[in-house]
Amino acid sequence: MAINVDRAFRELFKHEIYCDDSESLRAHNHINQTMGQIHQLAVAAEDIPVLDIDHWVVVCDYGMNTHISPIKSIEVVLCMGWLNDGLDYNRDNYKVRAGNKSGRFVNMCDQQKYLSPTIMNENLAEHLKIFKHAKNVTVDLNGGVTFREKGYLWTYNIRFGFFLKGENDRGVSYLVPNGKNHWYPIQPNQIADRLKQLDKYHGSFMIDLIRYLKYWCREQLLPKIPNSLLEAIVFNYCESKINPLSEFSDLDISGALHAIHKNVLIKCIDPIGSRGDLNSLSKEDRDTISKQAFLDYLKAKSARDFETTGKADRAIAKWSEVFGTEFKKYSK
Repeated sequence: MAINVDRAFRELFKHEIYCDDSESLRAHNHINQTMGQIHQLAVAAEDIPVLDIDHWVVVCDYGMNTHISPIKSIEVVLCMGWLNDGLDYNRDNYKVRAGNKSGRFVNMCDQQKYLSPTIMNENLAEHLKIFKHAKNVTVDLNGGVTFREKGYLWTYNIRFGFFLKGENDRGVSYLVPNGKNHWYPIQPNQIADRLKQLDKYHGSFMIDLIRYLKYWCREQLLPKIPNSLLEAIVFNYCESKINPLSEFSDLDISGALHAIHKNVLIKCIDPIGSRGDLNSLSKEDRDTISKQAFLDYLKAKSARDFETTGKADRAIAKWSEVFGTEFKKYSK
C-alpha cells in the first residue's frame, strides 16, 4: 500500500471511526450511573418489575464493541431475575403467563393474563419522564423504552428481560420483548464469544473492518443498513475467507462491499447468535443499498488498481469517493 494511502486509512480510523479512551470512559461511567438510578427506582416503584442488579447486560454494537464514534445508541437489557413459579413460560411460542402468585407481574398482564412488555414499558417510560435530565422518552417498536439525557449524544434503548442460564456460559440467554407484546430469547454472551473467536483468527482486524463499513454506511448510504445485518454480512464474508485479514484495510474493503451488494438482497439468517432473519429491509431499500454498494465496490477495486500501479493520488481520489472528503484530508 502507498504510504499516503496507508496514512489516510490510519488517520481516518483514529479521528473519525474509533472511540478514544475518553469517550469510552464517559459512556461507561454514564451507563453505570443511569443503570444505578433505574435499579433504585425499581425498588420503590410497584408498577415496574423488581430487578436483579447483578445481571443487566449491554447488548448490540456497543455491547459487542463494534460501535463507532460518536456513540449514538446504547442498548441495555434489565434483568427481572429468573422465571419464577408464578410464571408459566411456553417454550414453543415464547409467551409468558402470569399467575396470581407472580407478585408485581399480576398487574402487568393483558386480558389473557399474558405478561405484557408494553404495559411494563409504558410504566417505565412514565417514571423516566420525571428523571431530572431525561429527554425524548418513547416506548419503542422493538419492545423497549428509548430516552436521552441532556448533555449526552447517545440514546438509550432499555428492555426488560428474564435471565435464563444454560448448561454453560455460552448457553446463557435473556428472554426479551419481541416488539409484538410477547418474548423471544437472545444470547449476548454467545454472540460476543463468536465475534471474538473469528476476530482473533483474523488478527483482531475483523472488528476494524466492521467499523470501516459502518462508517461507510453512515457517510454514504441512505437508507441505512441495520447494525446487526451489516455485522452479519461482514462476519460471513470473513468466515468464508481462506486467509486471515491483514492490517491493510483497503485489501478487503472491496470484497466486503461486494458481499453487501449481494447479500443485502436476500434473507440473512443470523450466523452469530440465534436471532433469525436479520434482514428487515424493504425491497426498495434492499435494491437501493445493493446498487450503492456495487458502485462503491467498483470504486474501491479501481482504487486498489491505482495503488498497485503506483498512482497514489488517483487511488486517494477514488477512496475519497467511497469514504467521503475526510479520507483525502487525512492523506496529507
